Amino acid sequence: MNLRILLFSIIMSLGLIFLASCSKDRTVKSRAVYDSVNSFFDTKKQGEQVFEITGPSDTPIVGQFGTVLYQGISIFMYPNGDSVTYPYSIGLIELYNAKEMIYYRMPSVANGEILQCAGEIRIRAFKGDTDLVLRPGASFTVYFPTDTVITNMRAFKSSGVEPINWTPTSDIATYTTGIEIPGDYYRINGKFLGWMSCAAYDNVDNTATITFSSQTDSVETISKFIYIPSYNGLAIVDGNSINMPSGLKTHFLGVGLINNDIYSFHQYFVSQTQDINITMTQTSEQDLDQLLDNMSN
Repeated sequence: MNLRILLFSIIMSLGLIFLASCSKDRTVKSRAVYDSVNSFFDTKKQGEQVFEITGPSDTPIVGQFGTVLYQGISIFMYPNGDSVTYPYSIGLIELYNAKEMIYYRMPSVANGEILQCAGEIRIRAFKGDTDLVLRPGASFTVYFPTDTVITNMRAFKSSGVEPINWTPTSDIATYTTGIEIPGDYYRINGKFLGWMSCAAYDNVDNTATITFSSQTDSVETISKFIYIPSYNGLAIVDGNSINMPSGLKTHFLGVGLINNDIYSFHQYFVSQTQDINITMTQTSEQDLDQLLDNMSN
């Protein structure tokens, strides 16, 4: 009798262990899996502003968000070397804050280092369906509006193809305040078209490792962003960790879609080696817009 009771107890214990294991597996497997936000972000990202140039003028192009561009027909040519005639067009995209950079998925990172960034723009010259190029040795003047003074600023360039990486150029940015045009700007003598950033290396070692985990959500399927307000610097987190400078006030944002519903997680913290536990909650497009606006303030 005692033997039967013992065997029964052993069988019951094994059964409970098995059920607990299955329950744990179900918990792990039930973590929410998110669809890519790329298509949704594409509906929110900044559009190209187009300026038609119909004749000679000393008046600069002024973008919606304050970029000032001086250019002229003599600096452009067709890819085959032919000269350009009026009219032609200039296309401009301006990304100056967290919201615009995140929606455009344009991080300010150079070889893994988050840059101190005054802004990211794309300049395109075209006539009809043909993109124009700069003549050899030609340049234009571009002003990036700013409210901060950072040393060692210069032009960085990028192909704009993901994964985004910025490459420094020899084109130095000069801070000007009401001297050439009213307002505070960084002036760059631009020698290339396409994506340009006015930025600087922070010259600080990446001493903090931030890792990301979740008991409720599949971290790998969440779009993850790190934004440093004092740098106006954005990084997109690939994988489950990122290395960054320590001691900086930082925003983390995770975004994902389930059946076109928006889910997000936001945490504001001082960077140090730590783990951030993500719990996504459903949000609205309007609330996400407001959150992104506030991140730059």
